[in-house]
Amino acid sequence: MNIHQFRDFVNSFHIDFVIHHYSNVDGKNYWACLCSTMDWLTEADDALPEFKKRAKQNVGWIDLYGYLSCIDVTMEATEQLHRCVFGVSGKPTSLQFPTQCFVAKPKEFAGLSDRDYFKELRSAFGAHPVNLHDLTTTNASKHKAKRFASWVLSSGRGQISDEVDFSVRLYSNLIGVEDVHLGVKLSELDRFCNQYRNHLESIVAEIKR
Repeated sequence: MNIHQFRDFVNSFHIDFVIHHYSNVDGKNYWACLCSTMDWLTEADDALPEFKKRAKQNVGWIDLYGYLSCIDVTMEATEQLHRCVFGVSGKPTSLQFPTQCFVAKPKEFAGLSDRDYFKELRSAFGAHPVNLHDLTTTNASKHKAKRFASWVLSSGRGQISDEVDFSVRLYSNLIGVEDVHLGVKLSELDRFCNQYRNHLESIVAEIKR
């Protein structure tokens, strides 16, 4: 199910009931949240195919970052939808998926969940590349460990490994600390995004209850 199908469902499934049911939940206007999430899921869904196409063509880093941003909006909006709809029913509102999408994590990031790892990817590949928290260095230095990302490496720009589509080199602010290579596969990003898009079917089923 895509967001356009989901929006059509919400607008056709006893819309007056849906508005009444979610517009005042313990003094909170969940309907406003539902409207916002549907708007931004639509924006992300409309923009994602072009960014994905251009990222696959290795046109430039901004297209990869655009793709990551579309996924980020899809993830957070779906999580908000889940919290609103399942929260009304008194069910657990934390959204977790059993499938591990990112199997090509560097060992330094192996302990992160897929969601947390995705946030690291988005930060390093364009959101906050010159101001990254260092999750990989344990030391007794008086200086706080930080990382700084290189420009985005790809097949035509100094790529370090054929096992990933894009990568960055993470430099450390601490003397003597080795660089870390952070890579991303577009196929893994696809799987990560699709699990959120597919979750709309579960949200529909819950609304119908």
